[in-house]
Amino acid sequence: MKKRLVSKLATAVAMAIVVLGVAACSKANGKSSDNSSNSSLAKADKKATAKASSRKAAKEAAKQEKAKKAASSSLAAKASSESAAAASSAAAASSEKVAAAQQQAAANLAKAKQSLIGKTFTWSPVLFNGGDIQTAMDSGVAPQNINADGTKTINFIGPSSAKVHQMGTDFSVSYSFSDSSLMIDGVTIPFTVDASGFHWRTVVKNDFGGNVTYGMTQQ
Repeated sequence: MKKRLVSKLATAVAMAIVVLGVAACSKANGKSSDNSSNSSLAKADKKATAKASSRKAAKEAAKQEKAKKAASSSLAAKASSESAAAASSAAAASSEKVAAAQQQAAANLAKAKQSLIGKTFTWSPVLFNGGDIQTAMDSGVAPQNINADGTKTINFIGPSSAKVHQMGTDFSVSYSFSDSSLMIDGVTIPFTVDASGFHWRTVVKNDFGGNVTYGMTQQ
């Protein structure tokens, strides 16, 4: 009887040990599963955090790039505006300069015209075929009458009227001006003009059997 009781007790103890072992193993497995789950969650959180950080960095980079482009565009617009303003200012200055030059030229011409009144000028041959007129006459190359017939003495008596003496005859004529020439008695005499007055230019014509250069001089 005693042996049977001891055997039962031993069996009960063994079963209790097995149960405890199974419980401990289950607990260990549960703990391991929890640790694995926690590790997976930690990894997921870390990955999510990394993605969020990456998105934030990308957003910030895009924002900075947008700001940089806006600043660059603003600078380009400012430079373009300044360039346009400078061009406009230069054009205005150039226009003012041209207008001033035109006004000065008109004033010089008006003054020079007025200065002619009461003065006498000679329009006469100065060269024959490029050589001195007197030398050409003396050598017989130019006609002897070239000076007498080709010379006009002009007396300006008014703003548009003058008296001309040519070949022993006096007669009245009218005259007019363009911006660069005097037209009188069928002759066009070119000139330049400045504040000091007219500067007469010569004219070459085919007269008296050769190329005659005429010039204007004041008496």
